Amino acid sequence: MKHKVISCFLLSISTMAVLSCAVKEEQTQQTQKYRPVCTITAREGDQNRLYHYVGTIRAAQEVKLSFKVSGRIERIFCDEGQIMEKGRTIAQIEREEYQIEVTRAEAALQSADVQALHAETDYNRTRELYRNDGISRSDLDAALTSLKVAEANQSAAQQQLKAARVKLDATSMKAPLTGAIACLTVNEHEIVSAGQPIGIISSNDAYEVSFTVPGRIVSYMAPGQFIRLKIVDISETPLTARIQTIGAGSEQSNTLYPVTARCIDMPEGIRAGMSAEVLVSLEHQGDRQSIIVPSHVIMRENEKEFLFIAIPKDENLAHITKREVETGSLTNAGIEILSGITPGEKIVTAGMGLLSEGETVRLEAGGK
Repeated sequence: MKHKVISCFLLSISTMAVLSCAVKEEQTQQTQKYRPVCTITAREGDQNRLYHYVGTIRAAQEVKLSFKVSGRIERIFCDEGQIMEKGRTIAQIEREEYQIEVTRAEAALQSADVQALHAETDYNRTRELYRNDGISRSDLDAALTSLKVAEANQSAAQQQLKAARVKLDATSMKAPLTGAIACLTVNEHEIVSAGQPIGIISSNDAYEVSFTVPGRIVSYMAPGQFIRLKIVDISETPLTARIQTIGAGSEQSNTLYPVTARCIDMPEGIRAGMSAEVLVSLEHQGDRQSIIVPSHVIMRENEKEFLFIAIPKDENLAHITKREVETGSLTNAGIEILSGITPGEKIVTAGMGLLSEGETVRLEAGGK
């Protein structure tokens, strides 16, 4: 009898163990049928951050080229990209019309010189006669008036000749500085008007990088501050630049402030128009810290940004919710999240494109 009781007891234990294993196996199978996801826990970033922006290299000095006179372009002496020394001729307008103006002005001046000489001689003779009581005072005054008119005509003719020569010289466009011809917008034999831009020349001895930053970042920046930048087309080695100006920004709700920095390092091969990765290291003040997440977890839809949050249901399963967020700047650790999530929430980092709102997922080990 005693042996029967023991046997029944052992049988009960065995049965319970088998049933427990079966339940666990069924739970495991139920869990395995859900889509697996990897997550990270949202945490606040450090106060010292390295922000990344995209900038454009441009010449420190650019000059729009235009003629001071109108006419037909006779010849262009350079091509786009060509280096021109200061004072070299870039383009030439037909000179014939302006040369005729100079010739007419020269003839007018010669006539005015002769008239002025005759008027001066007549005045001197009249003045001597007046001294000897040979003529009246009114005759002397008339001779003086004629002299002044002749001298005024002579001065006007001189100015007209000077202006004609200036116009003639203006038919030849000289390089205002040593640099590269960034662009040319006209061709030979085209007619241009005075002041019409025909191209741009850029200095090749100094370069700047221009980029924009949001308002909440610009307050930590100031002229004279050093930044780093990478020109990928040339090298991955960071270069040094110094902030020159910070613009006033725009009146839009998402205000961006234009920043210009002068390149201190001048690598070989640098050209205006190249793209640059701008690296700005800032130390934030105050208690407010944003959350940093990997940039790839941010999804975009209808001009809005969102990510997927995994809300745990138990140790292995979670409920998916789609959360709209406001992003900030790109840092060396990831992208800032300014609003939409709180520290401690679990952010899905893989498989986001297959997820949907309300879906139950399986949390992968090591990614909880």
